[in-house]
Amino acid sequence: MKKEKQSLNDRFNVLSRKISQAMGNPWAFVISTLSIIIWLMLGPVFGFSDTWQLWVNTITTVVTFLMVFIIQCSQNREAEAIELKLDEIIKKSSASNRFINLEEMDEKKIENLKKELHDLKKTCAPKKNDPQKKNKKT
Repeated sequence: MKKEKQSLNDRFNVLSRKISQAMGNPWAFVISTLSIIIWLMLGPVFGFSDTWQLWVNTITTVVTFLMVFIIQCSQNREAEAIELKLDEIIKKSSASNRFINLEEMDEKKIENLKKELHDLKKTCAPKKNDPQKKNKKT
């Protein structure tokens, strides 16, 4: 059987997921911290020269620049997966389906929905002197 060739997008998604998992690991933080400590300790050796400073500035800039794309890819995939899961729950339940295309609504419609849900939350919240609340304690 022939192996199906992965698209650039598929390969990038796999790579970004692996890098995100690796960089989200506590060991990545420890290694980064140790790298900075070693760099600081090398400062006197290089006389705190411009080259010594440029070295760490360049590396951190390049890593930060690349990580922005990796993180954004991972967040986009996670947001899409959550959205699809919630859409499935809405589809299978008696919940209103007006929220399915929420990300495509204009700001005014979203603000109206927020206000509506906020008002609903106020009416559903138990009162401070709610007799049902007292009965549950006894």
